[in-house]
Amino acid sequence: MREPQKKTTAQEEKAAAATPEKEAAAGPAEEVTEQPPVDLEACKAKAEKIVEKYSKWSLATGLIPAPAIDLVALTAVQIKMASEICKAFEQSFSEHKLKSILVPLLGAALPQALTTGGVSSTVKAIPVYGTLVGLSTMPLLSAGASYAIGSAFISHFANGGTLLSLNVSSMTDAVKENVQKYKNKNKSDEDVSVADEETAKA
Repeated sequence: MREPQKKTTAQEEKAAAATPEKEAAAGPAEEVTEQPPVDLEACKAKAEKIVEKYSKWSLATGLIPAPAIDLVALTAVQIKMASEICKAFEQSFSEHKLKSILVPLLGAALPQALTTGGVSSTVKAIPVYGTLVGLSTMPLLSAGASYAIGSAFISHFANGGTLLSLNVSSMTDAVKENVQKYKNKNKSDEDVSVADEETAKA
């Protein structure tokens, strides 16, 4: 037995006719492409070269004879370094945010900022003697600070962290450890140099 055909109302016919028109106006559906995962090892290798470069620049800021200006220059170098590290790890950042992080980290890397390091900078105000003492200590302190801070940023990002998840207190501890590593590294290099000199004289 044939089933009776259902009657369609004028409203249903209008809705059915409008559907293709809406689809045509919307255009083809956009294809969602997945972003490739970030290669953290490659980012880390790139960032390490950045730290090496800016550690040398920091060394140069310590050679500025004018007191306090050397610390201002060092901060500017570290902001530039941190921004490039963020770019290497494809992290979004702002200069204001980086500066707010770097100030306490610099205090951790240079506890001498109020004692030894601060003396290294301010002592430059003393004619002749102060300049010589400051220039003999500040370059190494500046380079060590940049190395320690840059390495802490790399470790944080390489472990999947972001600038938003960065904990300044935890980063401060990492910076202090990196300062000690930098000192040990320099001491080892000096021992090797001395040994080579003695071997050459023998």
